[in-house]
Amino acid sequence: GDTIACGLSFESLRAENPGDGISGFWYEVSPATQFGNVDSIVTNVAVPSYGRHDFYWIEYTGSADNPRFCKDTAGPWTIDFIQEPIAQIRDTSRTFCSYSGMLCADFNGVGEGRWSTDANSYVLTFEDRTSPCTSVYTTVLNSGNSQDPYYNIYWTVRNTEYCTDKDTIKVTFAGGPSDSIKVV
Repeated sequence: GDTIACGLSFESLRAENPGDGISGFWYEVSPATQFGNVDSIVTNVAVPSYGRHDFYWIEYTGSADNPRFCKDTAGPWTIDFIQEPIAQIRDTSRTFCSYSGMLCADFNGVGEGRWSTDANSYVLTFEDRTSPCTSVYTTVLNSGNSQDPYYNIYWTVRNTEYCTDKDTIKVTFAGGPSDSIKVV
């Protein structure tokens, strides 16, 4: 976990205390990298691109007229910056007037998505759990059920085990309306 960042920032760069009369600073090869406090042993960092970035803690000491005369470098501390997945279901709630309906999530293609629910698998099933748009089926209509008026259904997107996003939709299945005409 301390070598992976989900997104373009990392909150916990840490170096050992350099000791009395010794100062230090953080370094990374890209000039666009932004450190929260480049001179602090604990700081945050934002990088300009995804991928691997190497960070170095450079300590120095010297006389007043040449304070960086003696230097020593620790590192690299390599951190993988991974693109964040985005889980976004198009609706916050849906009511289907039958035992089935179509659910859709906006998927940017980063990571792998999967539909899930807290309901038992004999109550709710999915046509394709990994498709952003899939049909969902129920064996129990829950409209008017005061204890369980809706099912929570989740779209979870994972980009490695460290970068995960989840969205929820509340789904109600209601019986379809019916009517008849009687000719007299």
